[in-house]
Amino acid sequence: FKIIHRTFSKESSTAQTLEKALVWKTCLREIYFSDVHENLDFNTTSQDEVYFGLDAESFLAEVLCGLKSPLIGETEVFGQFKIWWKALPQDNQFKLKFQSRIENLFSLVKTVREKSLCGHGSQSYGSLLRKNLVPNEAVDILGAGHLAQEILPWIKNKSSHRIWCRNPEKIKNQFSADAVISTESHALLSTVVVIAAPLSHELLNQWLKEKGFSAKHKLFDFRSDSADFTPFVKPTVHLKLQDFSSKFDIHQNEIEKKAKAAVQLIKQWQQVQEVKIQVRPYGWDDL
Repeated sequence: FKIIHRTFSKESSTAQTLEKALVWKTCLREIYFSDVHENLDFNTTSQDEVYFGLDAESFLAEVLCGLKSPLIGETEVFGQFKIWWKALPQDNQFKLKFQSRIENLFSLVKTVREKSLCGHGSQSYGSLLRKNLVPNEAVDILGAGHLAQEILPWIKNKSSHRIWCRNPEKIKNQFSADAVISTESHALLSTVVVIAAPLSHELLNQWLKEKGFSAKHKLFDFRSDSADFTPFVKPTVHLKLQDFSSKFDIHQNEIEKKAKAAVQLIKQWQQVQEVKIQVRPYGWDDL
């Protein structure tokens, strides 16, 4: 089991990609999966992390528990991975070989979350966004990926909304048809704009100008590099991805303690796995 982990950065955004490799992408990271015996033609950068065996599985468990996310313990990333894994073809060689290991990780993540990460309120971007919305305040969401789908249930009963995307026809079955519009059309519906798509700073500023974004607007930017973004005009409210936990979470110290306990549980699991005897009746391990 081998993992190459690449977080979003200026260096990684222009680096080589593995087109033939099994890769899971989120707005924050790319994780490449392979068998350790595969000779992948891949030039790692100084920003890349490479893990093998149980170290790779433990690292993946920490990611799925939300321990590597800006919002510690967030739940969206686990759901995204399960959807991605389920959608992989059944004849995928990595999936065939490591299905049981991934299922074990799913059980581990659920156990760790139940024992260490529950009881401090909802840790999701949607829940924190909702806390900063005025009742019945309309929302424009740029992007129709996993993040938008995770956010929407938290606000759709509180606010009217529109989903902006490049190809409305492609996603019409995932959202209410009248709520989905093309990025090429119309003007902003509201004074609240949520960025849930991996646009460059230049393209985002261009889109905001075209849609009539002004100083009266509120901007909630969930992009991984949002900390470096400066809007062409300063809005009334401008929250970036890294701001959410620090601004809203009054239990941050408690959550950090629980996160350390969660990491310790994963390390204990790894120690047990390292001494565990595995019976492989059809292997050649005894030769």
